[in-house]
Order: sequence, then structure tokens, then C-alpha cells
Amino acid sequence: MFTHFPPNIPLYSGYGFSMASALWMENISESQTPFSADEGTTKLVKINIDELVSEEDYGAVLDQEPAKPDDVDNDIIQSLVDNFLNKGTTSNDGDKQQTNIEKLNKEAQALINSSDYWRVENLKPFNSINDPELAKQWLAGYSVELQKVLHQIALAGWNYFTAASISLKQNLDEAEEVGRSFLRATALQSQQFNRTIFPYGSLERIQFSVLAQQGMNALDTDDYNEYNKILLSINQQFIHTQLCGEPGKAPMGGDKSACLLRFSDIPSMLNAPGADAMQCLDLWQKWRLSVGNGLKTSYSQLVQMSNKGARLNSFQNLGEMWRAVYELPENYGFYSEKQFDLEGQLNKVYIQIKPFYQQLHAYFRARLAALHSKKGGEENQKAGFVSKNGPIPIHLLKSSNGDNWSAYYEQTKPFSDEALAVEEERISNELLNSFHAQNYTVRLMYTKVYRFMKYLGFEKLPRSFWTNSVFKRNWAKEMICYPATAYDMVYSFLNCRFYRQFKKL
Repeated sequence: MFTHFPPNIPLYSGYGFSMASALWMENISESQTPFSADEGTTKLVKINIDELVSEEDYGAVLDQEPAKPDDVDNDIIQSLVDNFLNKGTTSNDGDKQQTNIEKLNKEAQALINSSDYWRVENLKPFNSINDPELAKQWLAGYSVELQKVLHQIALAGWNYFTAASISLKQNLDEAEEVGRSFLRATALQSQQFNRTIFPYGSLERIQFSVLAQQGMNALDTDDYNEYNKILLSINQQFIHTQLCGEPGKAPMGGDKSACLLRFSDIPSMLNAPGADAMQCLDLWQKWRLSVGNGLKTSYSQLVQMSNKGARLNSFQNLGEMWRAVYELPENYGFYSEKQFDLEGQLNKVYIQIKPFYQQLHAYFRARLAALHSKKGGEENQKAGFVSKNGPIPIHLLKSSNGDNWSAYYEQTKPFSDEALAVEEERISNELLNSFHAQNYTVRLMYTKVYRFMKYLGFEKLPRSFWTNSVFKRNWAKEMICYPATAYDMVYSFLNCRFYRQFKKL
């Protein structure tokens, strides 16, 4: 789900838990209602959150509006038809047609030179302004102007992620280019102010120190354009690469047969109830054989260009620049010396948890081997084989990145209580049957949860939350919902995995 939060709306922490709580309270039977205390006794009280509906509850209002058909993206449909007919239309053809066209993002372009903060001419010498009040005024104005720029970048990013297309990618690129121009100009302006007039650790000194660091904007125009091309290439490979070829074999050039799957399809297929070791191995191999060489080259180029940008900011490499935010080194200007050793602290934590992790790893490894040792035929048992001393086959983890074991929690959790498992299954089925009986829609689920959140005392959400959010995938559009993203949109929040997690409740 893509969720669109307006300004000053607090993000609900623990929202997934609250969703479960709200839907449980809505569907529970009288004998299962919550307890409340009354003069030393305990009685059952049923909470009807539907009684909390008010005129601000736009979720209920929109549920009454007639459903509209999904927008149709004819370019996407044509691409699907071409692929089905083995004509092999590629995104590169579209890229060639989109070169040298006029600027599309008029709102972002209108910000350029809209205030003095864009000016880079006739600047005063480095560290020449020693007036603290003038410095504070500049910082206050900078914050106002920055919000305008970030708003346009956020909006363009939202539009692209919810309906990826060449034109919307250009819209986003143009907004980010405007942002780059603003940050470069303000970085130069900030260097006029002598930050040493403020004490170490003060907010003003930290702000001026951060503003002086341009990040990748320190690259010259050609290098920055190349940097963006590399990022675009990686993004397009994740979106457009299709899983082709026979199991265990790299796809042949021009062979478009059986190219029906993409990266976004992998997680649900890996975790499907009937997915066995052979199917997991097939998906894992197809994805890496289809995209591996291209991504390896792109990431190598990205590392080289990122390190070049870091060196222009007085860091040895990108890793050091990233760590600087936590370590606050002396060349950042926050303090007279580095305040925190991030790598040292992480190593210390790792040493502390290593004994427990080794035991947990050994336990999980043994259970995983037992699960696959006699499952399916000979080929499937071979794909699911876990050796005594070798590494765990990564495809068995049923994770597109091989980064967690959660898919096997129910099958491997220790001290399993059979009676409790039966009860959990009964409750789960009761909830599911209740949803079906009441004809629950995705929007209705969020409406119920919203009422529950208001019952707990959270602020109401405006109508824009309901009109601008994307609660389910529009299959007529190319939507970027994976890898999981928590995207800071200044006035909104984007979390692609939220809807998928919600479906598991």
C-alpha cells in the first residue's frame, strides 16, 4: 500500500498491531469481548467503533461513492501484448523516443530563481559573515524554501512510484535536478557564514556544517548525469527484467518464451503454500541468471561514482560519508573530535549476540534440513538438501534477498503448543469467515482501523488521506511496490509493503 499523509499528521507507530486489534475488536463475539473494571468487579464490555463515525470520517463517505474503474495505461497494455506475442518490445526503445524533449515538470521549474536562495553570483568570501543574528535569519529562510523544493520532489516521486512510466520518471528527474540546483546554491551561500561563531554542538553550527556537505551534488554536471543514469539503470532492471529460460540455464538472447514473471512476483510465489524446494530454486536461479550480470556491472559503476562524490566532500569513500552522520567526525565541524565509533560499537554488539546467534542458527539449520529431507521426489529432495557443514542453500529461505528466516517460523518455532495452534487457527478462520460474510473491502478494513485509532485518541485524518492513498495495486499500471520502501515524502509517507502485511492478518 502507498499511504499519503498530509503535513503535520503524526505517523501511527505500531500501526500493523493496531490494525489487527481494531479488526479483532470489530469481529469478535460477545463471549470474547474485552474486560473493564467496575467497582472491584470485572464485566464484559463490547466496543462498537462504528458508533464513532463523524462527519470527518471520510473513509465511510468514500465507501458510499460508486467505485470507479482503474485507469488504463495503454503503454503498459501494449507492452504486455508485445511480450505475449514474442515481439520483444523493450523499454530502451521508449527511451530513445524520449530524448531531447521539453521540460515536463512546470511546477518544479517555477521554483528556480524564485528567491534569493538560488543566487550564486556576488557571494561574500568564505567564512566572512560573523553576525549570528544574520546567520539565524538565513537558516530560517532556508528551511522555508527547502520545504517548497522537497514538496515538488516528493510529489513527483509519489506519482512515479504509483504509476511508473517514462514521462513520470522524467518528471521526477526534473524535480530532483531542481533540488540539486537549490542545494548547490545554498551550500555555496552557507559557506559565507563563519560557523565557528557558534559553539561546538550547537544547532546552528550543526546546520551550517551539514549544509556545507553537498553529497553527490558535489559531482560536476557530467558525472552527476552519469550517476543518475546508473541509478535509473538499476531501477529499470528491477522493474522490467523478466524471468526467462529453463531452470538452471541462462536465458538465450532474443528468446522471449515463458517470460511472464518479474521481480515483484517473486515474494508471493516463494511464500505460496505449495511452493517446494525445487520451485524456490527455479525462481532464485531464473532471477539471478536474468538480471545478475547487468546488476553487477551497474552496482560496480555506482560504487565508483559514489566514492568519487564522497571524496569531493573530503571523505575517503561513501561509507565514511554515511558513517559521518552518526560518528560526527571533526571534519564535519560538529565537534572538535569524533564522538562515536560506529564500526567499533557494531562489532561489540555482534560479539555479544554471537553465542546466541550460533545456537539459533544451529537449531534452525537442523529443523530446516528435517523439513526438506523427505519432501517430494528425488529432484525436490536434492534441491532441499542441507549439508552437515556447508552453508544453508539461500533459495530455501524463501526470501527474494535471502535475508530472513521468517517464512519458516510456524514450522520451526520451539515448544509448539498443539492446543494453542488449533485455537489460533480457529480464531484466524473465524476472522476470515466474518470478513467474507460482511463483504469486507480493502478500504473498509482501513476505515475500521481508522475509527479504532480515533477511539484511542489519535488525531483525525483529512479527506486527502483517503483520496490520495493507494490501498491496492492497480494492475493496469506499472507500480513500484518492491523492494519494501519507507519513503519520506515531507508531507506524506510511502510504505509499499503495508498492504501485503495487512493481507496476512
